[in-house]
Amino acid sequence: MPEIKIVDNVIVIELKGIEAILAFKRKVEIPVDRIQDIILDPRQIISSIRYRILGASILGKLYYGTFSTVFGKAFLAIRNPNKVIGILLRDYKYSLVAFSSDDEEIVDKILRIVGYA
Repeated sequence: MPEIKIVDNVIVIELKGIEAILAFKRKVEIPVDRIQDIILDPRQIISSIRYRILGASILGKLYYGTFSTVFGKAFLAIRNPNKVIGILLRDYKYSLVAFSSDDEEIVDKILRIVGYA
C-alpha cells in the first residue's frame, strides 16, 4: 500500500516497487489548502471511474495511475477497494486523489485537517 505522510500542510503519497511501476509515478503531493471534500464510500470512488489514462487496473480491485472519473482527472493508488479514502481537490492537476490505507491514524489526521473529525 502507498506510504502516506503529512509534511508542512502537504499530504504526500509515496509509491514503491511494483505500485510505482503500475502507476507510472512515485509520488503525489496534495496541498491541504486545495482540499474541497473527502469521500469515504469506496463504492462512490470505484463507480466514478470512466477509463484509464496511464496506469493499471487489475481485476477491478487494483487501480494505480491516472484515470478519468466523473469528478475529472484522478490519481488512484488503490490496493484494497474496501479501505479507500478519496480527496476531492480544487484548482489542482487532479480533481480526485484516492488511495488505500490500513493506517487509521493517518486517515484520522487527514480527516481532522479537513474538519471531519
